[in-house]
Amino acid sequence: MRPFPLFPLALAVVVSLGAQRPTVSKKAVRESDPRWVRVDSLSDQGQYDSALGLVEAIGADAKAKGDWRTEFRAWAVQGAYREVLGQPADSIIGLVKARIATTTPADLPLRQLLHSKLAGYYWDAYSRDRWQVMERTNMEEAMDSADMVTWDQRTYMAKTIAHFRASLEPADSLWQLPAKDLGSLLGGDPRTVAYRPTLYDLLAHRALAVFQNTETRTTEPAWNFRLEDPRTFALFEDFASRTFTHRDSTSWEFQALRLYQQLTRRHLSDSNPDALVDLEIERLRYVHTHSTLPRKDSLQLEALEKLRSRVPNDSCWAEVTHALAAWHKEQASNYQRLNGDAWKGERRTALGLCEEAMAKFPGSYGAKNAARLKAELLQPALNVITEEVVLPGAPFKIAVDHTNVKQVWLRLLKGPSGNRWNKDAVRKLLKQPAIVAWNVALPDDGDLNEHRVELPVDGVPAGIYTLLVSNSAAFTYDTDIVAAVTFQASQLTWTQRRTAKGVEVLVVDRGRGGPVTGATVTMRTHQRTATGWQWNKIMDRTTDADGVAFFGPGEYNGQYIFDVKALGEDRTTQQRHFYTEGPPSPEEPRTFLFLDRGIYRPGQPVHFKGIVTIKRDKGPEVMAAHATVVRLFDVNGELVDTLVVTTDDYGSVHGTFTAPKGALTGQMR
Repeated sequence: MRPFPLFPLALAVVVSLGAQRPTVSKKAVRESDPRWVRVDSLSDQGQYDSALGLVEAIGADAKAKGDWRTEFRAWAVQGAYREVLGQPADSIIGLVKARIATTTPADLPLRQLLHSKLAGYYWDAYSRDRWQVMERTNMEEAMDSADMVTWDQRTYMAKTIAHFRASLEPADSLWQLPAKDLGSLLGGDPRTVAYRPTLYDLLAHRALAVFQNTETRTTEPAWNFRLEDPRTFALFEDFASRTFTHRDSTSWEFQALRLYQQLTRRHLSDSNPDALVDLEIERLRYVHTHSTLPRKDSLQLEALEKLRSRVPNDSCWAEVTHALAAWHKEQASNYQRLNGDAWKGERRTALGLCEEAMAKFPGSYGAKNAARLKAELLQPALNVITEEVVLPGAPFKIAVDHTNVKQVWLRLLKGPSGNRWNKDAVRKLLKQPAIVAWNVALPDDGDLNEHRVELPVDGVPAGIYTLLVSNSAAFTYDTDIVAAVTFQASQLTWTQRRTAKGVEVLVVDRGRGGPVTGATVTMRTHQRTATGWQWNKIMDRTTDADGVAFFGPGEYNGQYIFDVKALGEDRTTQQRHFYTEGPPSPEEPRTFLFLDRGIYRPGQPVHFKGIVTIKRDKGPEVMAAHATVVRLFDVNGELVDTLVVTTDDYGSVHGTFTAPKGALTGQMR
């Protein structure tokens, strides 16, 4: 969806669907009413209680005068101040509900704006308390309760959607109200009026933001509506006139599809195609994301190409072209350098489309988006990979992953790299003298994809080293790419196993494979100290004639590693982390989870299955009818989604999450 706001006031108003804390000091528009200037002044001084009192007075005065714009603004601002003052969410919700109850159909559009605002409050409240709400049992009586503390997920969703629906009635009257009539509530962004020209458009897209959220589907039945009809990719009249039916007319995705149809039908007669084309692009993106069709990629491509051919002389052509470029960029994620040339040229195709959009309609909204996408496609990237330990004095190879880099410079330093994510530490590292430095030209055919090349490195004496790789000879941290990797040169290697009596560490010669006698093995454990977490020494052991050092039970606890040193300077500390754990209690359930693949693209479904067992006297048994909760966490450890599941007669569970889009990629759990 478009990144421009719908109702950007000094405080969070209609557009706030997330659970972010509102801000109260930033002004979106220049005030003409001196009372609002006074509100801002009190807010800037931190006198939020006084500011709230003045806002309530402004709202009461506006209500008496029939000034719906000022009254709605007062309601929106009042809610933000109440939250900042720590008042519970149900306090402002109760006040807005009471005001809606006093409105009549003649109170257009205040009534609809308040319904939309109230739906947003419910969604915010649910988002803040999601982890508690999802664990509540679904009860029919919760639907009629006024106490939000008792509401389950289904109740929150029902309340939210009911008020969003109410905000869209009567549709014909809302369609006759130009968005520009909202005045300063729009924040002065001309694109808002161009792409959301009526109040119905603004409120409908607010509702769609929730209708499209897959979290709302967790309480739907197994036969819930699915986007599995190829006609959902049709354009204009072909889509708007289709009849879509389903046994559950309240399904969220079904409601979203119907609302897209209503918006499309109303914009078909527009003299300016901007709003219609923007709507089509958004709807195709939504359908593609949630469709279960195996051909959904090709269907989206065909639709975008057809859409572009229909508006060759309008600036919105650049937006469709940008959408096409984004499609090709997304397809490029399928490229695997070891599996042939399939999808190899997708990024180059995307770049060409970006340049077309920028050249044909320079300065347009689509051209600006294309410029940003072009910068992403041309962004250089570097990464270096080495073996953890190499043989001293023997040549070895490193792997360099590179994107849009034609030459690299390398420096070999003595010692570890330290904290590679700390700017000061990296700058200090870059000032160290290099043992050896060289540069290498990399093969690059201009396809903009990531490639891997192996580069030879001369042998080094035993010790710890850091290898720096950059796309510039200057190795400037702020402007260049600098990748670092630490490795060891050692003749030693070791392996560990746990026995009934304790832990055995076997030390062998990496080159010939024979045992190493007399090597010192130091156990280190991860402990918190006054200066932070450190690997502290616990004890030393010496290897016997078989190269084995033994650590008895009770000599370690928690997370630990081993540091091995032989005669001379040869030593190795391999970062293999181990955890000590006792056997599970006889009645402790154990869950084993399985995923359908190892790597997912953003937006892809993450299908999981699980088996829950419990240890009985006769051995492990599966647990039937066992209720539990499965949660998906993102790279930052933030909760993305939650599923409540119950095992079947075979102790198994299954479900599906959606890998988050628009978030940081990496290891999730």
